[in-house]
Amino acid sequence: MIKIFIKKFFYTFLTPKYNYKLHKKVYKVKNRLIRKVLNSFWFFPSSHEFHYWKYSAEKVGHGYKKFIEINNLAKIFLKILTKYCKKHDEILDICCNTGRILNQLKLKKYVNLNGFDINDLAIKKSKKIFKNLKNVNMKSSSAELFLERAKKNSYDVTYTLGASLELLPPTYNVIKNIHRITKKYFICLIDVDGHSYPRFWDYEFKKVGFETIERINLKKYSRVLFVLKK
Repeated sequence: MIKIFIKKFFYTFLTPKYNYKLHKKVYKVKNRLIRKVLNSFWFFPSSHEFHYWKYSAEKVGHGYKKFIEINNLAKIFLKILTKYCKKHDEILDICCNTGRILNQLKLKKYVNLNGFDINDLAIKKSKKIFKNLKNVNMKSSSAELFLERAKKNSYDVTYTLGASLELLPPTYNVIKNIHRITKKYFICLIDVDGHSYPRFWDYEFKKVGFETIERINLKKYSRVLFVLKK
């Protein structure tokens, strides 16, 4: 626990935020040795997760087929999500993979659905796996690039299920940008003590202006479900 606390402290308070132009330059470095050296500094934008999910995930067991089933955790998430979404809200699935949650929303007659994911193959296969997603706006993009391009208050509700925020380097101000593009609610499921970059998430949300209106501790799954209001 001490190790996790130290990581949280470093990633929350001692890691500077860089602009997206620097992140993009780092992500374009293809030499593995140079990437390894750059990624060894916690305060420098890391490209490790970007390269893993963009180029390696399908080869090592983290492919799109793992993100098709609606398991119990997804069912819990959907129940909370639909509690706050109206049928005609503009909705964005952040890091949607194949779009399993979007598919469920489509079945429930939600109409303005959008999603993006860094996994090109997942986006390509999504509408073949889920026929309901035919008219859903889905794009292949990194979170950083998509969020940078999205306009202020573009979406009524934004959400993310699974390890997404925790895998983005804390040098990129992801919560600030999600807050910028969200009009009403941001709903997310987080492993608050796990994955690559654990942070003091409650503080991160409050700092940018989100109000926590529900915080559900799902101990069985080692996850916390946050419902945040702008």
